[in-house]
Amino acid sequence: MDAISRATYAATPPPCWHDVSDAPHDIQSEDDLNRRLKQSEECRDGIFVLFEAFYCGACQPIIKEFRNYAAKYGDRMSFLTLDQDKFPKIASKYGVKMMPFTIYFQNGTRIAHTFGNNKEAFKAFITKYAPAT
Repeated sequence: MDAISRATYAATPPPCWHDVSDAPHDIQSEDDLNRRLKQSEECRDGIFVLFEAFYCGACQPIIKEFRNYAAKYGDRMSFLTLDQDKFPKIASKYGVKMMPFTIYFQNGTRIAHTFGNNKEAFKAFITKYAPAT
């Protein structure tokens, strides 16, 4: 490999692979979330995090929609769910006061959030940040 090829190779980051999935990943710990946000920063890709709880009736329609979006866009970005009852410190850290609450991160940075169970508003939020199909 000549010097120019080596320089080009060194300047080109390796491809990043997020968890390609047609279903949201359930966050298992604060370290799990932090690792995925760090990966987003390194790979320059997007992550949606849905804060919910199993007893939250208002969350159920949004969880269903979230799963549908994960199936549609999961090959290009990550969809994560977080049970805020299991991780109240994480929910507090991100200012979650009501559910469902969804945050969009790009390159590891919080960009925007939405809350409530209005499906049309949720769809507008997701499609604003999801990659074009």
